[in-house]
Amino acid sequence: LPAQLLSEPERQYIFDSVQDAVRIDGRQCLAYRQAALRLDLLCYATALSPGQPRETDVLVSVREEDNPGATAQQQGSTGSVAAQQQQPVSHPVSVWVDCSCLGSGPEQQQLADEAQAHLSSLYRCLRTPTPVFVDILLLGYDGDLLDAASIAASAALMRALPASLLSAQALPLFATVHRIGSQQIVDANQLEESCSMARVTVGVDSNGRLVACQTCGEGSL
Repeated sequence: LPAQLLSEPERQYIFDSVQDAVRIDGRQCLAYRQAALRLDLLCYATALSPGQPRETDVLVSVREEDNPGATAQQQGSTGSVAAQQQQPVSHPVSVWVDCSCLGSGPEQQQLADEAQAHLSSLYRCLRTPTPVFVDILLLGYDGDLLDAASIAASAALMRALPASLLSAQALPLFATVHRIGSQQIVDANQLEESCSMARVTVGVDSNGRLVACQTCGEGSL
């Protein structure tokens, strides 16, 4: 997402502070910001709100589509229906992201497309019997979108879908780690993301299994 424009002295101040394990908002390197999760704001909509203004704020809704193959099965022959029932179809969870709060120019649209691609790739581990659509609306941004969106999306999916369609244990949560100099930090704000040299986002399910991994930047953590 968009890099905050920083002067060289500002960038150096953030870099030096992180090397001393003192972040610009007072947190330790591996500390997360406080957040509030609100359920049922709309039908099957979940919001993850910041503890303070000017932080990342997302609204997530979930839609389930009736099985598009059901009608075709009913119109087919009995033998065809039986064959299709023996081979159930699974669908990936589709993710759509709206970052219009950042602006309406081509650069903002590109950023929204990138965020959508990242989240879609991270959710490839989920399969459902019927098509499921997750709509993510960004209301405010100050870093760490992937982690915030995964928390809100998992809560919305658990709220909207029965366990027979999608087990809560299969839902991944994402954790993103940035490297600034020789230090690693989590839940980076927008200023810290602008100074990040490398980033890795991992998705972990309730059993502790690694289900997704994505890297960005140069070098390693």
